[in-house]
Order: sequence, then structure tokens, then C-alpha cells
Amino acid sequence: MRSFLFPAPAPLIGLDIGSTSLKWVELAPVRGGRFRLERCAVEPVQPGWMVDGRMARFDELAAAVQRLASAAGSPNRRVALAIPDAALMIRPLIMPAGLSQAEQAAKAAAEFSAHSNQALADMVLDYGVHSREETAVSGGNLKAWVAACPKDTVQDRVGLMQAAGLLPVVVEGEAQACARAAQRLVDARPALPAGGMVAVLDMGAAMARLQLIHQGEIVHQAPLDWGGARLTGRISEIYGLAATEAELQKRRGVLPAACAEDVFKPFIAELVESLASELERSASLLANGHIGLVMLAGGAGVLAGLPQAIRSRAGLECFLADPFDGFEAGAATKRVASARSERAGLMTACGLALRRFAAPC
Repeated sequence: MRSFLFPAPAPLIGLDIGSTSLKWVELAPVRGGRFRLERCAVEPVQPGWMVDGRMARFDELAAAVQRLASAAGSPNRRVALAIPDAALMIRPLIMPAGLSQAEQAAKAAAEFSAHSNQALADMVLDYGVHSREETAVSGGNLKAWVAACPKDTVQDRVGLMQAAGLLPVVVEGEAQACARAAQRLVDARPALPAGGMVAVLDMGAAMARLQLIHQGEIVHQAPLDWGGARLTGRISEIYGLAATEAELQKRRGVLPAACAEDVFKPFIAELVESLASELERSASLLANGHIGLVMLAGGAGVLAGLPQAIRSRAGLECFLADPFDGFEAGAATKRVASARSERAGLMTACGLALRRFAAPC
């Protein structure tokens, strides 16, 4: 694998390794710059198999990936994977124009060393220079980026794919993959509010991630302490369930009827207040402080009433993301999640699959 933020040729599978499920998405181009959803499959991950983004039960995960590949029924083996935000450092930098490739690599390594206490030998490092026409700055310099991730994080994911007979060719950040899928939705829906930034709230198991996107670029990102585990903890506490049982009941949708009032409603109210405060703070720090809409992704889809609560509190248009909106349906897409709340959790996998057609955000 040459680098972990390098565009890969087609065909390409987007495979999102999460703490609650594995998700497989394949796309194909159709005329007019549109896409067809070729394949989509989801395989559950049991509690404890993934812990804080790390693989605690490698053999079980490898078997789950094999089941996922079988369910997808794909002849393709080239895979794009994602790295958790906590394991990835991405920084902008300015590259003098006219540097050789070796000089650019040395500049990127120096930038990493200046802002990290990690040994360079323990990291996978990548860099890139944005297009000269769009990003030239004064003095003939060019805008660029440098990204770094611990080698063992990459190697674990590469090994998992190889154990399942797959070929990993791209590894990138979860945030970048989700942002790519979000920007496609904005581009594909001209009826959405024009201008300004798009806020994406992606709820994971441990944390929620708020990112502000402007013209496909992540201009701000902040973690929110509102992951699915927090919701599970409240269910466990109120109803006297073990954490594992509370999580399983939440996933299966078999919680007590009173849970809507006892847990979900106050959880949503507190989450919306936290989100509104962060949106106001983030917008005040940016030159382009106008936020046009809020897009909900990940596990946020299970929180019925969240879009309406955000509209009421923040005064912003808000909708649950459907990464396949506007796609044609391929012959092998019968396994696609039918509920929009489930499809919202496929944003990262879809963004990874879109690497077949797009450069990094």
C-alpha cells in the first residue's frame, strides 16, 4: 500500500469497521456524472469486539468480515478503509512551489515532527499538494496537507482485510469519508439552502463528531460527548439492565415503551443544547460563519424527533442523511437498509466507496 490518503482506481469497496457493525458499499458510475449502488451489506459486531477503535477480538472480526463479503456477493476485492479520528492527525501546511517529490516528503516529515511527540518511525505518513490553480498563495507557495497515523492502527486493519481475502488499497480518516458523502448530498440536492457551511453531526458509539464543511472541505471539527454508549448507559441505569443487555435491546428496538419519555426525550433535549452551543461557538471562530443546514449521520438516526428539535432550538434546516439519495439501484442491492434511520449509518462506508471517483476532502 503506497499511502493511506491516495486515490485508488476502480472498482473499490467502501468498508466501514465500526464498534457495532461492519458496512460494505460498492458504487458504479452511470451517465451524467451519477452513481449506481451496486452492493450494500451490513454485518453486526458484538459488544467488546472493538474497544476504543482497536480490535480486541481479531478472529471474531475476521470471521464477521468474511460473512459480510459473502452477503455482499461481490467479485471485487479492492477495499477502502477508514481510520478513527482519534488515531489520525491531519494538518495544513504551505509548500514552496517547485520542490521535488523528495523535498516535499521532507517538508511533510518536518511538519509532523514539529507538532507531534510521536516517533516518525512508528507512524504512517502521507501528504499532498492541492491543485495549483485553486490553492496558490502569495510568494509562489502552495497549500498542502500532511497526515499521520500510528503504524499498528493501519496494520491491524490491513491484516483484518487480508485474513478475509480482501485487498486494502486505501486507508483514510472517518471524518474525511463522511464529509465526502455529505458534500455529494449537498451537490445532488439543489433545493438545499445555498451558501454557507454544512454542519454534519455523526453519532458514533463513544462520541459524536460535529464537522463544518464548506465547498467539500472540513473547516472545523469538534467532538461531542454524546455517543451511543452514553445513551446505553442511561437505559442501563434507569431500567436496571446490564450494559450488554441494554445495548442489545437498543439495537433490536425492543426497549420498554416508557423509554421514549424516560430516556430518549431528555437525552435529545440535552444533546440539542450542547449542539446549539457548539454551533454558535464554532461559527463565531470562522470567517464564513454562516451555517446553512445540519445533516445527521451515524447512530443519530435512532433518535426520533432529533431533526425537529434542532430546527426548533437552532433555527436551522436539519435532515437525516441518506447517502444513497439520487443513486440508481443495482441488481444486487436488495440488502440495502430500508429505513432512512439505518441508511444514515452508512455515510462513512459510502464516502469510502466514493474514493473511486473523488480526491480526498
